[in-house]
Amino acid sequence: MPKTEAQLNEDATEKSDLIWLMSDPRGRRLMAGLLGRGHIDTTTFTGNSETYAQEGARRLALVYFRGVERFCPDKYLTMKQEQNAELNKKKIREEHKKQTQSKGSNHG
Repeated sequence: MPKTEAQLNEDATEKSDLIWLMSDPRGRRLMAGLLGRGHIDTTTFTGNSETYAQEGARRLALVYFRGVERFCPDKYLTMKQEQNAELNKKKIREEHKKQTQSKGSNHG
């Protein structure tokens, strides 16, 4: 069944909104957080009823992931690169903090 004009307008609005969101680092951080909390890259199986809640979050996150994948996949790659850069910065800061603490305890 072909899409109605209203559905086509809704698709165009969703596309425009996702591209706008993913065009800014703040929007990409927001989307990365949503996808992370939505268990996109991890299992949702817990062995108890928590699985149901996690599957619900995953289902919603998949809607956004598919939109990003469909409308602006290049922005998704940018988001992942930014995430990796932030993780690397965090690891460096933590390592520096450990080294600083270690040096301070050696002088005591």
